[in-house]
Amino acid sequence: LSPDRNVLLFTLGISALAAVAFGLAPLWSAVNAPVAGVLRAGATNLSADRRRALGGRIVMASQMAICLMLLIAAGLLLRTLRNYQNQNLGMRTQGLMVFGITPQRMQHQQEVLGFYRTLLERLRILPGVESATVVENRPGAGWTDNNDLTLDGVEQRGTFLRSNDVGADFFHVMGIPILQGRDISDSDTATTQSVAVVNETLVQRFFPKSNPLGHWLGDKHRWTIVGVVKDSKYNSADEEAMPMAYYAFAQRETIGAMQIEVRTQGDPMNLLSAMRRAVRDINPNIPLERPTTQRAQFEESYAQPKMFARLGGFFGFLAAVLVATGLYGTLSYRTNRRSTEIGVRMALGARREQVLWMIVRESLLLALVGTAAGLPLAFFCTRFLRSMLYQLSPFDPISFVLALGVVTFIATLASLLPARRAASMDPVQALRTE
Repeated sequence: LSPDRNVLLFTLGISALAAVAFGLAPLWSAVNAPVAGVLRAGATNLSADRRRALGGRIVMASQMAICLMLLIAAGLLLRTLRNYQNQNLGMRTQGLMVFGITPQRMQHQQEVLGFYRTLLERLRILPGVESATVVENRPGAGWTDNNDLTLDGVEQRGTFLRSNDVGADFFHVMGIPILQGRDISDSDTATTQSVAVVNETLVQRFFPKSNPLGHWLGDKHRWTIVGVVKDSKYNSADEEAMPMAYYAFAQRETIGAMQIEVRTQGDPMNLLSAMRRAVRDINPNIPLERPTTQRAQFEESYAQPKMFARLGGFFGFLAAVLVATGLYGTLSYRTNRRSTEIGVRMALGARREQVLWMIVRESLLLALVGTAAGLPLAFFCTRFLRSMLYQLSPFDPISFVLALGVVTFIATLASLLPARRAASMDPVQALRTE
């Protein structure tokens, strides 16, 4: 993103228009005030004060209603982001690095396979590296292979099977628990029986009471099931579990670009330069493609919700600041205008805590009116956020309660300084101000 001249000029124009429009509003009442009436009434024109006070209360209550709506929307979006971040990916992403590799100038499959085996051996002996493997489609990148499911030669109509080609020790490297059978191993080659590892969703759907090991996938080409693993995310962080199969990449007819998964001790980004050198030692013309942590890769799958959450949080915070500033200014002005009234009350025996509560109560009443108007508005508007929420209702009670608490806190905080100033007022000095 870079600054755009049209956007900046538009923003400047809107700001200038708002300043002029809201500057003319009080000017209109000032130039149309009756001179004789003003000279006679002075500062004791109570009816005019009441009209101005009522207008100010309506404006502040409207601002609080809009602030409440924005805070509720911000709460929903931020809680949605939290749901994404706390999503169980089915694997241990901490300490996991992934980068792409595209072999160059290699004509035969055995040559490509030898390149990957040499690369994995070099990576595994690096200090700080625990293990390494390969995978065709990078988890969390949005790419998937989907085909009709054929089980034991029978096509399962209406059921799709997702698949991925993986290297030896893939589930060990990724931290995906193995429930039955074994992992893909180095002994699974083009000259041995084709094997597959399936996920628990496939087993629960098609083998609820029997052992899946030994059954086979495919029609013309058969892959024997040798293992069952826990469900894990493949396409994105928010995808629903579906039948999944993992094939040994060394048994495929063609091997091209692959993704390298490296398990490290500590921060994997600290070993990035060492990994680049390991690749360069084998072939200096092969770059590391889009190196990142596996956690960051899954975060890219919900980049848009993250952006919405940040924007929602920013505008919610901005609304809260504007309401707090406006409420403080309004209460300060009204407190100064009521100096004589406060002085009379204190002279007649009103305690300082009573004066303090009088100012705070006015602010809380404004908050009450604002929330009473803002809640129906929020209920109406949050329905349009439904498509942007994840594992969350647009009427989430926690978001509503937190927003109400923030509005109440703002109203109390904005009124404390004017209230304390009024409570510490000298009655004699206050009576002289008239």
